[in-house]
Amino acid sequence: MGDKGAGKKTRSFRKQQIWLALLILSGLSGGTACAAENVPEWSYEAVEKLGQEGAVTLPEGGVRNLDREKMAALTAQAIANTENTDRMTLLKSQAARFSTLSRLTAQDEGMLRIMEKQQKEAERSYKAVLERIRKNEEKQVYVSLQGGDMGLMKHLKEEEKENETVLATTVNRMAILKKKVAAARAQVKALETQKQALLAQMTGMAEGTEASAAPAPTAAVVTTDRGTREALSPAAPAVPMPAEEPLTADQANQPVLARLRAEYAPELERIGYIDEQHAETVAVLEPPEHPVDVGKKFKIDGEIRIDNRSNNNHDTIDPERGRTQFPDDRLRLRARLYLDYNFDDNWHALGMLESEKSLSGDDEMDGSVDLDRYYLQGHIGRILTTAGAFGSTLAEGNIYDSKFKGIMAQYGEKEDPWKLTAQYGEVNEADHVYGFTAAYDRPDYGIDLGGYSFRMDSGSDRQIGMFNYRMPLGGWYHLGAMYLYGHDDEADGGSGYVFTLSRGREDSWSRGNLYAYLKYYYQPEATYVEHTMNGMADYMHGFKGLGFGLSYTVARDWVASLEYDRLEDLKYGHRNNTLWLALSYFFNNYQSDYEE
Repeated sequence: MGDKGAGKKTRSFRKQQIWLALLILSGLSGGTACAAENVPEWSYEAVEKLGQEGAVTLPEGGVRNLDREKMAALTAQAIANTENTDRMTLLKSQAARFSTLSRLTAQDEGMLRIMEKQQKEAERSYKAVLERIRKNEEKQVYVSLQGGDMGLMKHLKEEEKENETVLATTVNRMAILKKKVAAARAQVKALETQKQALLAQMTGMAEGTEASAAPAPTAAVVTTDRGTREALSPAAPAVPMPAEEPLTADQANQPVLARLRAEYAPELERIGYIDEQHAETVAVLEPPEHPVDVGKKFKIDGEIRIDNRSNNNHDTIDPERGRTQFPDDRLRLRARLYLDYNFDDNWHALGMLESEKSLSGDDEMDGSVDLDRYYLQGHIGRILTTAGAFGSTLAEGNIYDSKFKGIMAQYGEKEDPWKLTAQYGEVNEADHVYGFTAAYDRPDYGIDLGGYSFRMDSGSDRQIGMFNYRMPLGGWYHLGAMYLYGHDDEADGGSGYVFTLSRGREDSWSRGNLYAYLKYYYQPEATYVEHTMNGMADYMHGFKGLGFGLSYTVARDWVASLEYDRLEDLKYGHRNNTLWLALSYFFNNYQSDYEE
């Protein structure tokens, strides 16, 4: 050791050993006498010196009046303390090394799991492209036998070249992953062997005994019955290979290299090699087929909101229903808990608990807690599948925005321009619902197409088509124009449209964030089922009018909202103005991706 502190400690320890040896010799030469006058002067000085160095605890009155038996007891204490101090120093050093080896093993195991998964995916891709090549060849043969359609043959030849390119890429990737997986397995095994050997030494030392372990023999080179020379190591035996595949030099050296890496793992980490090797391996891997949730296993998001809805014309009578058309004003307290349990970084069990308490107005809101959402969600290939009772928003909420019981399939990741959504199930107002939406997004515009069918509770069928065009106007502003066409034998249908001018986006984590919108609606009754607005659209027989809303983040997780809707019933001309105010507080049990 070149450390000055370590050198001083070693010299101090040697001095202690000399003093202790003299004390022992003194005890051996003293016979059976135990009177204080038979204690040599130098032994008093030696024990006092050991007390100053902390090797023994001296009595309050000093040692000068102690007899030989008490001096012998102090000597035994000094010997035991000195041995324990040295043992604990070594134990701490070995514990630190064991901790490093354990961490590196866990990191290597995590990387190995990913590489093994991708190796299996590469093998599946290899089998799939071989099957495509077989089918392509069969088709070419049949085309030739049936007279030779030159256009079709040209297409098959292009497909053949594409298959050859994919095959070459897949085989290369499969070979690289196979080599890296074999090396990673050997490295993990070697690290485990190092850990177990070190743990055995530590256990023996903690128990006060020396761990008896013979030095590990070096790797031996032997000749197998195949005549192949293999490097074998007791710490990391070679991975057995099929008899028909002789070991390459790299494969033969893997156990030795893995053992060396395990032996010098802490030092390799200090010089940066472990990080370099990790980066090199990550560069070979491909992004996952769909996003992998690496967040907390069980997430909870929550919202507590107090809102007030005020509207006029409470005495207006609905001619078809024979009762008051618009509801009373309402002051409400609402709490929601969104639950998310991550099964395997893909499949999730999700739910929403909701409680609503009317402070004035609606008597049905009694504060009871309901499980309003419950569903499973995960990717099957590249298709995000949702099944159960979940929230669904159709046509930006201009057709429907509430609970949907059924199944939904969504194709397309965040970076893809095209996103497709299909769903089937039931909603509050209809027992059979089919829906399909296609969205296409470019930096300078976006297009949505949709078709939806509802078997209404009344027995009628309501079909709605949707086309939407979206574009940024520069800065925070966006413009939207949506066309709707609805048909229902029991409700007025035809064309409808919604124009939107908006600024910013909703954001509960950035203090001072402002989101605002201005909308103009013209929607016959057959163009919607349950509207997203807080205005009185759902109480009208089709409607037209203006809507304005904004939300402002007062502080992180505190959002104040306002909405004003000025609507007119398309069938009877009844008008209603609605003002909705709310204050929301958001919270969760995990670190948010968005920081101030």
